[in-house]
Amino acid sequence: MFSRQIENVYCDDIRQEIGGKYSLMGVYRGDLFVPEFPFKLEKLCFSIRVFTDVSEPFEFLNIAVLKDDDVMAELTAPEDVLSNMRATSQQQASLLLEHGMERMFTLHFETTVSPLPLDGPCVIRVKAESEAGRLKGAALRVAELPQPEAE
Repeated sequence: MFSRQIENVYCDDIRQEIGGKYSLMGVYRGDLFVPEFPFKLEKLCFSIRVFTDVSEPFEFLNIAVLKDDDVMAELTAPEDVLSNMRATSQQQASLLLEHGMERMFTLHFETTVSPLPLDGPCVIRVKAESEAGRLKGAALRVAELPQPEAE
């Protein structure tokens, strides 16, 4: 059985391409450096995917995007999507497991915080809450760009 997981990407922009593909532009890899504080980031985008095993569909799913302890954005999985997931789960779970196959459901969320004022160093996080508990995504550390040492 596949355990629930959350995966999130922080980036400068999310663009929908021709053919329905999405491109993530300016992806951050754990750190976001700014020249000085205070600093106003024009926008920060979040691509969030939450996974669960087909045999354990979500009853509810709420996502929070936080800067330190302050909630910047909240997202909720629509009830019709969750209801469809539960109906599909009942039909497919036994069939898939009978053949030794595992399958997961994926819910994808996108949101943007614009502008994002940064008064000082902080940590940006994504958390998801469901009936089974909390999932924590990877954090983004915001810090001042290190200055070169004077000779």
